[in-house]
Amino acid sequence: MDFSALPGWYWPTLAFAWGAIWGSFGNVVIHRLPRGLSVVHPPSACPACGARIRPWHNLPVVSWLWLRGRCASCRAPFSPRYAVIEALCGALGAGVFLHFDAAGAWSPWVASQAVVVFFFLWSLVILAGIDWDTFILPDTLTLGGMVVFGVFAWGTKFSSLTEIGLGASAGFLSFASVSFLYRIIRGREGLGLGDAKLLALIGAVLGPLALIPLVLLAAVQGLLVALIFLVFRLRREPPAVYKGISEEDPEFDELFRSPPDSWMLTPMPFGPFLSLAALEVFFTRPLWEPLLFGY
Repeated sequence: MDFSALPGWYWPTLAFAWGAIWGSFGNVVIHRLPRGLSVVHPPSACPACGARIRPWHNLPVVSWLWLRGRCASCRAPFSPRYAVIEALCGALGAGVFLHFDAAGAWSPWVASQAVVVFFFLWSLVILAGIDWDTFILPDTLTLGGMVVFGVFAWGTKFSSLTEIGLGASAGFLSFASVSFLYRIIRGREGLGLGDAKLLALIGAVLGPLALIPLVLLAAVQGLLVALIFLVFRLRREPPAVYKGISEEDPEFDELFRSPPDSWMLTPMPFGPFLSLAALEVFFTRPLWEPLLFGY
């Protein structure tokens, strides 16, 4: 088959569909991992009635729109976040394809780099969802991801060992020192080490220079969301318990499960904003590198 004869939209559309499928699995991980459940068994089911979700009712984005965000059996509503995460991961799939496609001719090295970068960004979406729900960033995904993606980034020549080591060290130490000083001054946790481990993961893949605009973007966007919550007096449910972690933490109830009247005073998780900024920094590197470093 002559692939050059295919229309220009074919491969980005295929990459979007591929990414959306992984986004659907990402929803499963976000929901089940904090509850200590298997992410592969049993098959997906409606949380309201327990009916198994049929394959034709589980098409990423399409099924949610087709069923108008409701269970096909009991019509209980499904959160629009499921479709949003599927669409976001689809956009990441298409975006990563276009990013590497624009860099030149495809080769096994370029293809392997694209795969590694996609799964790195996909893991950040999962971490953002888990952190938003539970205020926990599990070590299995942050530290484990730092090792796995660091090795693959080096193995596919996406990053050098120096960049990986410096990025991971700078990411962890910058936030760990802030967390340590805050605890000394205030006598309580303000910025958890989970954020430091997440930034180490991001730095290991994107490199130390990317951390400069990344932290700035995350701080600005986090502040804007906090102001929106404050101005419009928005409230959210206290974070869910992460099985085996927060349920054994004596500070969890004190910090995060406060009465509704004081919930607005509780800080938001910073992981989602770090993850969002990482996506932005990766795709806008040609814009901020010349601006910050003059090349």
